[in-house]
Amino acid sequence: MLLFCNLVCVVIGLVYGQETRPLLRTNSTTLPSISTTELPTSTLLSTSPSESPANTTTEVPTTTQAPITTKPPRPDEGSWTVTEKNVTCIRADLAIEFEIPSQNATIFLSPNATSTRSSCSLSNTTQALILEYDDYILTFEFEKDATSTYVRNVSFIYSSFRPDVFYNDTKLFLVKNGNSYLCKTTDFIHLGNATMYIYTIQLQAFATADETGFGKIEECELDDLVNDIIPIAVACALAGLTILVLIVYLIMRKSPQRGYTSV
Repeated sequence: MLLFCNLVCVVIGLVYGQETRPLLRTNSTTLPSISTTELPTSTLLSTSPSESPANTTTEVPTTTQAPITTKPPRPDEGSWTVTEKNVTCIRADLAIEFEIPSQNATIFLSPNATSTRSSCSLSNTTQALILEYDDYILTFEFEKDATSTYVRNVSFIYSSFRPDVFYNDTKLFLVKNGNSYLCKTTDFIHLGNATMYIYTIQLQAFATADETGFGKIEECELDDLVNDIIPIAVACALAGLTILVLIVYLIMRKSPQRGYTSV
């Protein structure tokens, strides 16, 4: 019993001594303080519907192509003769167009127009070239005096919708007797409310039996003007070129010449 009590006392003493023993000090590492920065408060997105920008439609500019200009067609040239008693009294080469604004019509004289109603013997001083095709009739009435032959009047009858007669009684295409009238420059003649455009014309009336073709040609004033202008234009161009060459030559001659420098 005594032994047991001693053992208990020893155990109690050991335990007590262990608890009262001072703890060993160790090198303590101080953790750096972590600064806590307050995050800015987030602003809640508004859930109210935002105004969407209005849809704008921008019209793309359309590019308008320039109309292609085409050269207007020209009437085909036709040839006619009027013969009586084996004598060809009238010869005609024509390319003609008619414009009638009142009927919004443009008519080309057809090379297939017939001349069966033409006449070499209306009188001693009058002959007629009458050309018919479909719905129109073109008449040239020739007259001559002691020295000259000319067209006394021109008439054009067009009866597509309502018959219309267009007329000009001016003395036209005057030449000396036995000669032919020629014009290759486009011209026009007023026939009242219509216009006759002449692209090519060669006429001769009162021809005789010994003639096999057109007589001596008398050209219109427009052809003479064109024939006069062409040589003048060529001469002016050559003169201008000569002056230009002379100026270049004088400039080159006056410019300082670079010599060769000897070392």
